[in-house]
Amino acid sequence: MLITHKKGPLSLIPKLLLSQFVAAAVITTIVWLAMDGRSAKSALLGLLCGMLPHSIFAWYVFRFHGADQVQLILKSIYRGEAIKFFVVALLVVAVLKFVAVVHWIFITAFSVALLLQILIPILINYDNWD
Repeated sequence: MLITHKKGPLSLIPKLLLSQFVAAAVITTIVWLAMDGRSAKSALLGLLCGMLPHSIFAWYVFRFHGADQVQLILKSIYRGEAIKFFVVALLVVAVLKFVAVVHWIFITAFSVALLLQILIPILINYDNWD
């Protein structure tokens, strides 16, 4: 008897988070090579301010699964979004207030992190494009 395992959405989460952090490392390295250390630090902090709250959200929301836990899943989505919003605001304010960064690079990297949150799941799940 042949046992096959389906890829579920939960198996994609670690791959998604790892891909985002690899992309952040690559982008930071490119900025460091093209500019200087302060710009690379600004890019890294911008990327992390977008990715860390997303990672917290993914962990918080996908703790529950199954058809019998629909109410818990729905509540965790709302709470996860609230936590994500609060953590994003806290991190961005802390970086802009306490760390010397190049502001336009920080904001650009933060925007890239938000775009990666949309694009990477689509690219990872390419086998389901039909």
